[in-house]
Amino acid sequence: VLLLIVFLLKGKELSGRSDFLVFYIAGTKVRTGHALNLYTLASYPFSSPFDRAAWESLLYAPFTFFTYSVAFMLWTAVSVVLFGISGWLLKHEIREILVARSQLLRRLLLVGLLIPIGATLAFGQDAAFFLLLIVLALQSVRERKDFDAGSWLGLASIKLQLLLPVFLLIVLRRKWQIALSVVLTGTFLFCVSTALAGPNWV
Repeated sequence: VLLLIVFLLKGKELSGRSDFLVFYIAGTKVRTGHALNLYTLASYPFSSPFDRAAWESLLYAPFTFFTYSVAFMLWTAVSVVLFGISGWLLKHEIREILVARSQLLRRLLLVGLLIPIGATLAFGQDAAFFLLLIVLALQSVRERKDFDAGSWLGLASIKLQLLLPVFLLIVLRRKWQIALSVVLTGTFLFCVSTALAGPNWV
């Protein structure tokens, strides 16, 4: 199902109208030494501008050694691997879905999982990376490694709008070591972004 979704949409996405195009342009700017122009609107004539923290553009720089089409396929392959790792780490939870008594419920849950994953792959989004960070944070909490959990969540600031509610819950539950680790990681990434793209990136 996932491969079918990607196949049906790849013509549109490989032509440049995808989220990955923004990441590709940002990575190109970093690789070519133009990171100070990372947020210049004129740099993104056919798409919305880069709206992530500057440090995330470092992830995409290696892909810019290839043409856009090849880079898109490579990013799709990386995303599939990241989703696979997350699935393996969540194998017990997924098994509970697979053995659900209601066949209708089981099918609905599986389709509910596949649709957003398929959309992420088809549009070249970074959700697979975000999901893996959240899953790693969950695993660290289960293993009572609170500082590690906070570090993974700090990296998950690539989607700050999704991290903030989680951080609020952490504070309300008084998980201070996790909260401190999130703040320290976030501060470090803030400094990296500022060094990379200058103070105007904020």
